[in-house]
Amino acid sequence: MDLSDRIIRRQQRDELPHLIEDYELIAPTSHLEEPIGRGPTLERLLDHFEPALEGRIPPNGYIYGVRGIGKSALVWAVIRQLASVTAVSPTAIHTSTRVDTRRMPGFVYVDAHVHTSLFAIYRAILDQLVDEPIPSQGVPTEALADRIGDRLRGTAGAVICIDHVDAPRAVDAAAIVEMFRMLPNNVAWVAIGELEPAAMPLTRYTDAPIRIDPLRQQVLIDVLMGRANRGLTPGAIDHAAARQVATWAEGNAHDALGALFIAADRAETAGRLSITHADLQAGCSAVPTDGVSLGRVMALPPNRQAVLRSLIDLDAGARASVTDATAALTMVDLSASTIKRFLYEMAEWGILTRIQSPVDHQPGRPPSRVEPNFAAPVFRRLYDLSQRQ
Repeated sequence: MDLSDRIIRRQQRDELPHLIEDYELIAPTSHLEEPIGRGPTLERLLDHFEPALEGRIPPNGYIYGVRGIGKSALVWAVIRQLASVTAVSPTAIHTSTRVDTRRMPGFVYVDAHVHTSLFAIYRAILDQLVDEPIPSQGVPTEALADRIGDRLRGTAGAVICIDHVDAPRAVDAAAIVEMFRMLPNNVAWVAIGELEPAAMPLTRYTDAPIRIDPLRQQVLIDVLMGRANRGLTPGAIDHAAARQVATWAEGNAHDALGALFIAADRAETAGRLSITHADLQAGCSAVPTDGVSLGRVMALPPNRQAVLRSLIDLDAGARASVTDATAALTMVDLSASTIKRFLYEMAEWGILTRIQSPVDHQPGRPPSRVEPNFAAPVFRRLYDLSQRQ
């Protein structure tokens, strides 16, 4: 969202004071350009990418750590800053006098949550390398790889970061390694995931893996207060409340921000200008333990997001089984068979949790219901806001 959009949105709000000034700035799905309190980790990432500043391609890499500790935010911030040095645009590689003189490689970021096929990954890479539109279909995957090669030959090359390489819907890591073998030698790749290096065969082709550790409690408190200072009205949350959330989250920034978002939204809905202890408790309770990241949920295709949005508003009786939920979701502009397939797929991906109903002594397998395995109140608000834009 650019500055003009922010101004328009504020103009459209009523004149009464609001607790939440900007939902995006407190959302766990958004990243700040300058991560808070992560100096040593940023230095380690810069150590890996430093050859690019000298006009050389850095080695392939693997960055890993448990969910919710800010891997994506850190890598995205580093990539944006490096790209601003090596190119005109922070998200695309263009020719400029400075780049031609220093012969620096460019930087590309691809999210495997969004781009779930080799074709989609190649298209995302090429889209950041050239200005003209890239076909979304009707073009062989090999043709896109050839275009990437043609674009990069004779240049300083590129560093391509692929995030969430071990996500359930992501392209197989072995296929990613093979994919890069089709590209010129002046291309390096960096994979970002949760799995330990021993579980990722692609680390055979990388430099020493870089581990990102969970945030220390004080750093997480600073993150929460920093986000609150940007997105909430002054005084909406105090240091003690931030400590309460940070202690509960145990180093997981994603879950801590999710709890803060829910607490703030609850207070905003009630018309209050500060967050109460009850709001914070409600926020923490609504974030599932070991749930999936909201980034994964928001990266789903629009039709699956629409199904989820309707599903989370159903009462418990309507979700007693997948069949019952399917019948209750007929208001979604999809066939019943498609809705049921989506529910089973999203359960397989871990976005929904299937809970077996008590045995009712009927023949056959007991029915199961599906429950969201993510912070549903955050998704509800972000989805509704996205539909208004």
